[in-house]
Amino acid sequence: MFHNNKEPVRSGVPPLSARLRPFIEYLAAAEDENVEVQLGAIRSAMPEYGRGAKEALLNSVREMIRANHRLWFRTLLEQRLPREKDLAPILSEARERFHQGVPVLSVLHCYRVAMSASWLHAMKAAEAGADPILQSELMLTISPYLLQHCDLMRHLISQGYQQERERSLRWKDQDQQELCTLILDHPENSGQLQELAQRLDIDPYARRTAVVIKLRSPAHDNSLTESQANDDLRLLTRQLEEDDLLSTRRQDLVIVWTATGSDNPIHHQHHLEQRCVALIKSGAPVEAIGIGLWGVGAGGWHASSEQALRALRLRDIDVAIARYSERILEDAVLTPAHHHEYFEALLDLLPREGKFLRTLEVYLATPNLTRKTAAATLNIHPNTLDYRLRKICQLLGADLEDTAWLARLQVALRLHDLKTRHPEVIALR
Repeated sequence: MFHNNKEPVRSGVPPLSARLRPFIEYLAAAEDENVEVQLGAIRSAMPEYGRGAKEALLNSVREMIRANHRLWFRTLLEQRLPREKDLAPILSEARERFHQGVPVLSVLHCYRVAMSASWLHAMKAAEAGADPILQSELMLTISPYLLQHCDLMRHLISQGYQQERERSLRWKDQDQQELCTLILDHPENSGQLQELAQRLDIDPYARRTAVVIKLRSPAHDNSLTESQANDDLRLLTRQLEEDDLLSTRRQDLVIVWTATGSDNPIHHQHHLEQRCVALIKSGAPVEAIGIGLWGVGAGGWHASSEQALRALRLRDIDVAIARYSERILEDAVLTPAHHHEYFEALLDLLPREGKFLRTLEVYLATPNLTRKTAAATLNIHPNTLDYRLRKICQLLGADLEDTAWLARLQVALRLHDLKTRHPEVIALR
């Protein structure tokens, strides 16, 4: 449709007769009038550009119309198809609309309305001259090429949007990979964290939980080929949510940091586990998945990824989803990490009126976990105790027959008691 040759190309542009050329020159010279006619039509047809529209937006639309006006009449008068440099202003305007967040369909509609208004304006000018031959030439000679020009504009605008969309995705991917590298290697660099987070439009101090996915390796090799790794990543990215951060640390490991939101973080952990189960069932080449605790900021996200990696390394061979929360007690002894927030969040899942917390305290303090004795201590019927314990298991996702869960709940209750009696101890942590 357009050419890079230095010499004009006349094919495709309708010839102008001696009668038609002066009229086209007259319309081209009346640029300001034509621009305002088209803008008026747009403002009438499209509410977003009507009353109350910001002047900056209207000026931007004027420039778009002006660029198209000049391209249209230059093409007709110079009798050549547009070169690449002639189309540059239109592409530039389309890219600007993309970054303003204007939908491409809205821009295309703008052009259709503007070109229709320009054509009607030309026809009225020809009618005012009472020249039926001129009117006939406009209809038979110019109108077919007008359709061709509109097709060019539609293609050009769509191309500009697609180019900017691809460029934005490349920039975002680069920024995200840079952020992931910072989390893993330089979590103390708060200045760079702020800069990257601003470019990615994410909260640099949000709570995030790391999930480490170990990919299955081909049977004939211990590592994935580059092609296989790319295919696997594409399969995994279909399972990601919009706010997830994705990093490839090694060929067989993928790290994802998910935002926990404002909900109780243990609820988010349960949601994460469901997503991990769905990922494994999706057919993705996943060998196992490790889930860390949540953390805040680059340092917390880094710690979460280390926890997920540790859970993955220490898992039993037949375990597909390894939770760091199941290793938290042994790590509390072996490492200086601060895990009290996990235990606080665990008990926060219980109703606020306190009877469930009290029931759990009494039951776990009862020798041999004898339910009849615990019910007597609470002064409730044994069936009521059974109901409350079932409800506690349901709320916490716990298993009171599992010694690991019993140990975790004991620690949670002890920390709760310590925080109640000596809140300054927890604050110092």
